[in-house]
Amino acid sequence: MTLRLQTEYGVEELRVYSAAAGGYDTEEDALSQELLARFVTGTANPRTLEAWGRDHGSEGTPKAHVREDLLRAWAEI
Repeated sequence: MTLRLQTEYGVEELRVYSAAAGGYDTEEDALSQELLARFVTGTANPRTLEAWGRDHGSEGTPKAHVREDLLRAWAEI
C-alpha cells in the first residue's frame, strides 16, 4: 500500500509492505506499536528500516522471532 505523510516540507508518499490482519502475535504487535510511537516522537528513525529493507528485502519475510529481535533493536537505536 502507499502511505501518505504530511510533513513540514509537504506530502511524502512511501510504499509500505503490510501483512494480513491477525498475522502477528501480541508481542510483535506491541513492539511494532512501540517503534511507531518512537518514530512519531523522533526518538527512532524509519530510515533504519528502509536501510534494512534495501539490504535484506530480497530474502523474504523473516521468521517471527527474528522480526521481534529486529523490532527490539530498531526501537533502541
